[in-house]
Amino acid sequence: MTTWNNQKGPRKRRRMGLLVTKNGRIHYFDGSSIPGVCTSNETAFERNGKWSNSTFTVVFHETTVLVSWMQDLDTGKSFPQRTWKDALSWLQEKAPAATQRGFEHYVRSKLPKLADRWDAVDCA
Repeated sequence: MTTWNNQKGPRKRRRMGLLVTKNGRIHYFDGSSIPGVCTSNETAFERNGKWSNSTFTVVFHETTVLVSWMQDLDTGKSFPQRTWKDALSWLQEKAPAATQRGFEHYVRSKLPKLADRWDAVDCA
């Protein structure tokens, strides 16, 4: 069990969350429960205009890892890394169970422009 807060950062940067399961599957986390992966309950809400945010209590299996970070300050990108390899290495430092297959599936389905950018770099 852990807590997670979705407060935005300067320059409209969003808080990012991924749940990585023991089999290497990667799930986008936005505070909502994910059937079979986690349950999440909003435990606090701070009303503050565009800076309003919620805090969630998240319960997941002990072999699952919640990776949370803020989008890059300079670029605003969720993954500022230049290549698939660099991004996967970064993720595996935080969640060793992350697999190339699971990561590629996540990026290709949720962030297709990013996948195209990394594919172009790999082809060059």
